[in-house]
Amino acid sequence: MLRRPIRTIFAAGRGRGGRGRQLCWLNGHRRELSTRQLNGDSVEINVETLFNEQHKQLRQSLNKLIQSEINPHVEQWEKEQQFPAHEVFRKLGKAGFLGVNKPVEYGGLGLDFSYSVAVAEELGNINCGAIPMAVGVQLDMATPALTRFGSDKLKREYLVPSIAGEMVACLGVSEPSAGSDVANIKTKAEKRNGDYIINGSKLWITNAFQADWMCLLANTGSGPNHSNKSLIVLPMKTPGCHHLNI
Repeated sequence: MLRRPIRTIFAAGRGRGGRGRQLCWLNGHRRELSTRQLNGDSVEINVETLFNEQHKQLRQSLNKLIQSEINPHVEQWEKEQQFPAHEVFRKLGKAGFLGVNKPVEYGGLGLDFSYSVAVAEELGNINCGAIPMAVGVQLDMATPALTRFGSDKLKREYLVPSIAGEMVACLGVSEPSAGSDVANIKTKAEKRNGDYIINGSKLWITNAFQADWMCLLANTGSGPNHSNKSLIVLPMKTPGCHHLNI
């Protein structure tokens, strides 16, 4: 039996006449609720469908891949305490699922973010939590900044193979002394002769041991903590980059 996850996102706002409202997405349906409903009154104001037939077809295709190529192996991967990220990502990339909302010119499908939401929901049918998280890091954490701000050269070298599933990416933000307190990270990157010399450490990095590159957050300036940082593409085989399993 397929497990159908319920994904709910709430956003508060103000309606006409100053009345409060909340928006709720529930498995592809957008519901607008009044503040009276939140206090126990169950009058529904508005319901509209978020997903259309294309979204459903995308989800069905992904589900077929999950049931045939991923779920049959999850139990064995759990015993091995690691899944073959390059193998799994390559299959997802070949089917187009790693670039749903990425530009067509770099191998993506060029669809809007609602299709990424559909993919994220369907990944919930994988019979473990680690693989959806690993895929999510690649889709929505490591590659968005590269897509939006990276040079064409960087995109050709790292984004294109990431969308194709030929490369695995990770995000390097958390540190021993700074997790959600991102402003306090200590990693520094100093530019010398056209290169960045990076010193620091990162912790709790999903995909780190199989990743080909990291989207690394580092201090690159001397200004205020909220405005002195840069995201750097760091190849994981760079000399001086060490991995430690804790």
